[in-house]
Amino acid sequence: MSLTTRIVLLMLLALGPALAIQGWNEYALRIARDETVRADTMATTRAVADDLEQVADEVRRSLNLVARDPRILALDPAACGDYLRGAATELPHLNLLGLTRPDGAVVCNSIGSSPGAYSNVGRA
Repeated sequence: MSLTTRIVLLMLLALGPALAIQGWNEYALRIARDETVRADTMATTRAVADDLEQVADEVRRSLNLVARDPRILALDPAACGDYLRGAATELPHLNLLGLTRPDGAVVCNSIGSSPGAYSNVGRA
């Protein structure tokens, strides 16, 4: 075996542990970064879910309040429309309030569409 070959083998033998340690460190760092990203993603997801739950609760409370009004219960399009327009100004988190019959026919809404102008029959 030539001297050059021996020197190259000796260098590889000397560098082997250092390369193995460096490779393990890179692997461990990658695992740690993945865990950090996963934890941050879960925290963000939980925060968004909490925000959406609060919005849903607010909308539910608002709609329950609107549903108790006698003008809504009477299904009178003119009175109902007036009430929904007023309610929509008090509930800025809602873009549109509308009342439909179980068959999908729109009775009234907060934007003043005439009764029967559109229908939700095709919607689930």
